[in-house]
Amino acid sequence: MSRRHDPPSGMSEALQEAFASLGLTDVARRMTISRAWRQAVGEQIANRTEPDTFRRGTLIVRAASAAWQNELVYLREGIIAKVNQALGGDMVKELKIVTGRVHPPVNTEKPGWTKATPHRDDLAAAKTVTADIKDDDVREAVAKVVEKALRYERHK
Repeated sequence: MSRRHDPPSGMSEALQEAFASLGLTDVARRMTISRAWRQAVGEQIANRTEPDTFRRGTLIVRAASAAWQNELVYLREGIIAKVNQALGGDMVKELKIVTGRVHPPVNTEKPGWTKATPHRDDLAAAKTVTADIKDDDVREAVAKVVEKALRYERHK
């Protein structure tokens, strides 16, 4: 009997499924933990730490400095509880903190120019540039790209 799987909602979930199906459950778990880390520990800690490895219930986290490493040692039990709560199970049994390079968080906020209303001159220029394109879908897609490029230039 085959098991029914819901389709993954994103690339990371698809990779998790693939790793799990290959028997690489610790890799899949680490990806799950990385996604839940910021939610579990909050912005202040997440900006200065990063989950590094996960194996057999032990999560190793890099801290940006020895001071942060020391602080996290005192918060260890609470962090384990919050991470497990975010994960919906008791995946993390032990937390080890090491000092190392922490990558800056990815800024997912769109730049201000993307929120700006398109200028009428940009829309007119996009329409002029795409006037000779016969296919409606292609013309519309190219017009959007041209308009966004012009808007970017106007607001940079």
